[in-house]
Amino acid sequence: MSKSSAQGGFTLIELMIVIAIIGILAAVAVPQYQTYTQRATSTAQVASAIRPVQLNVAEFAAINNRLPTVAEYDAEFAPLTAAGAGTATGLVTQVVYAQTNATAGTLTVTFDTVANGAPQDLGGQTVEIDITVNAAGATAYTVDATASSVVNKSILPKIKSS
Repeated sequence: MSKSSAQGGFTLIELMIVIAIIGILAAVAVPQYQTYTQRATSTAQVASAIRPVQLNVAEFAAINNRLPTVAEYDAEFAPLTAAGAGTATGLVTQVVYAQTNATAGTLTVTFDTVANGAPQDLGGQTVEIDITVNAAGATAYTVDATASSVVNKSILPKIKSS
């Protein structure tokens, strides 16, 4: 009777192929994860920083069916100012409000520096958010991906609000 020999484990080639596949997956996954975490940070920081300004603008627009002028904003919502006083929170140094016309405006969110704890891709950068008001006084906020001085497009915050 002859004994059949059974394979006792993996060959060196099979193990090297598995390690190569794991390496390729890691090379793709790590940068994607870093982008995801930076986008999550920018979204959370921007959303929390703009909330007081957003609520003020939405309240004014609901009552008046238009956006406030900078002077009206300053007079109505002190100690917050359109120039950004009182708006610093977390990694955001200021949120600046500007009225373009009666139904359009912008919020410009500026991140703190890397030296003060902001992530590398966000440090000192800005995000612009466009504001529009319809005839009924409802406001909508949209991140402006075409603004000239914004953070890396891949980590722009995802803000859906109306």
